[in-house]
Amino acid sequence: MSVIYLPKNQIQKWVFLPVLILMLFLFNPQKAQASHVVGSDVAYVCTGTPGVYQVTFKLYRDCQGVQLCSNCPTSLSPSCGISIDIRGAAVPAGSGLPTSPCAGVSFGTQNLTVVTSVSGVDVVQLCAMEKTICSNCGSRTPGTFTPGIEVYTFTGNINLSAIPASCCLISIGWNTCCRNNAITTLANPGSLNFYTEALINRCATPCNSSPTFTNDPVAVTCAGQDFTYNLGAIDPDGDSLSYAFGQSLVGAGSAAPYVSPYSPNVPLPYLGAPIQSPPALPPTGINIDAVTGDIRFRPMGNFVANLIIEVRQWKMVGGVPTLMGVTRRDIQFYSKFCPNNNPPVLRTFDNNGVLTSPQPNFSYSVCAGQQLCFIVSAWDNTAGTDTTDMTWNSPSTLVDPNSAANSATFVKAYNAANRNILGPKFDSMRFCWTPSPNKASNLPYYFVVTAKDRACPIPARVTRSFSILVRKVPVANINKINKNCGYYDFTYTLQNGVPLNNSYTKFLIESGPNSNTYTTYNSPTVTNHRFLQGGWHKIRLQLTTSPPPNPNGCPNDNIWDSVYIPPPVDVTMRDTFNCYGTPVTVKASGRDGVPYGLSYRYTFYSGSLASTTVIRPFGIDSNCAINPAISGTTTAYKVVIQDLNGCKDSAAFNILTRNLPLKELPSS
Repeated sequence: MSVIYLPKNQIQKWVFLPVLILMLFLFNPQKAQASHVVGSDVAYVCTGTPGVYQVTFKLYRDCQGVQLCSNCPTSLSPSCGISIDIRGAAVPAGSGLPTSPCAGVSFGTQNLTVVTSVSGVDVVQLCAMEKTICSNCGSRTPGTFTPGIEVYTFTGNINLSAIPASCCLISIGWNTCCRNNAITTLANPGSLNFYTEALINRCATPCNSSPTFTNDPVAVTCAGQDFTYNLGAIDPDGDSLSYAFGQSLVGAGSAAPYVSPYSPNVPLPYLGAPIQSPPALPPTGINIDAVTGDIRFRPMGNFVANLIIEVRQWKMVGGVPTLMGVTRRDIQFYSKFCPNNNPPVLRTFDNNGVLTSPQPNFSYSVCAGQQLCFIVSAWDNTAGTDTTDMTWNSPSTLVDPNSAANSATFVKAYNAANRNILGPKFDSMRFCWTPSPNKASNLPYYFVVTAKDRACPIPARVTRSFSILVRKVPVANINKINKNCGYYDFTYTLQNGVPLNNSYTKFLIESGPNSNTYTTYNSPTVTNHRFLQGGWHKIRLQLTTSPPPNPNGCPNDNIWDSVYIPPPVDVTMRDTFNCYGTPVTVKASGRDGVPYGLSYRYTFYSGSLASTTVIRPFGIDSNCAINPAISGTTTAYKVVIQDLNGCKDSAAFNILTRNLPLKELPSS
């Protein structure tokens, strides 16, 4: 064997070279972040300055590797930051947006800096006796449970004002190398970049903000247990949200390759995989509710996978559903074998503690201005770990800024001080809300409840969304048509376009002034109602919407109006007499109604009230000279009075005709 001797300086070079390579590897920031970013959230808020958004990236770090910020774990320096790529995004079909001329065009990068107060914090929710291997950037003594995941929050203003106005949809994204080698559902994951992004519709007017996620990213769960989850997304603009499984990305518009049979819609091993819902129903299969965002499946086995939830925001613009933006949560999902334990089950009761049917009830409806209260209980049947705890996401959409009494509450339905002594071990909370009229909407409001037991090391949990539809109460104006002479027609005009159940529509018309007695019409219209007395009469309209709420929708029986009815025209006459052959003048007395100026019009008839024989035609004079033709008899007559509106009254009278005296001759 030959031996080669190298000069001293050559030996130093050969020894130093691998050390240099190792140092370059360790201190390359891209490589340091590479295999230890396991998830992300992206959010943005309109600042009010045109084109400027406050952007927040939450990045989740696997604590088994190097730090996201190089100065950890000694301390977390506020100078730690990330660079955000800005580029034009392709417009998806059905978005209501015009095709973008800027798809794929780069508009450079801008920087975000770390928020030290909320960064370097463990997000894996374990029981109180357990800690993960995370040191929280050196601020605590780590435990032994793996995986451990810390969140780092980066924020700053992104200015998009210089981008051409025709470029509506803009991507803000972050890219690093590489993904975790432990992922079992992606092909060769250690060679794949990690990429996440959000899409901003910068043409939206007013400026749009993304939803925020109020639930922690659940990264670790137990194999064989039903997994129910919801992001608890709250949109500050009141946009409609839709949910779907998203694609793992390695770059802008570039999808990560999956290992068969996995895909964005079959993201991990679950009971029934790769069957999806529909047709399979949870827990067989996997499902995400496109409206509520509820996810349910049963993970099977020990694995590491990516679960991406994409949230789209929608608003009606000119009658067209229009995409306001897209954001996403990218979760590295761990399934581990755990001791036998059943997750809590949410049950619902009415405000009196009676179990609701169907059970459980996650969907409610209420009329604006009415109080809705119900009880939610987290039931668990696993002995030894059956104590449960509930929280909710307290969405701002259920808060009334004008009245604390009308804001939603979620409070314990028992005396909390006695829980450990008397129970209940099952947490129970009472939800109450009295939505004001301005909360009425065609779209439901949502809040999310999370229930956990106290099993160790991984508490079982369930997260479900509750929906509340706030219906408008009918608002209407009563239409009044005066047909004179005490006759009226009544209809109504609906002011707020709610769907009505006309079988419950009623008009109630006061019978006499201030009588508080009413004639009821079970109809949306009233024709030729006759008022018999003069004075003010109240009119009441009752309306109700079609369900929900069941069974009779939202009623409004407090729609009022009134009409003034002039006293009806009236005529009176007195019986009189005359001497045969000598006419007598009769005088009619008229009152009320609406005279022609200072007078009325009169018509005189011979005969009874049914007579049509006119003896003095229609005229202004209330006097009439009459000379009955037959002496020694009583003759019937009538007079008809008419006012300005054509309203009439009649009166009968009699004239007694006396014979002339007979002249007696002297006997002579």
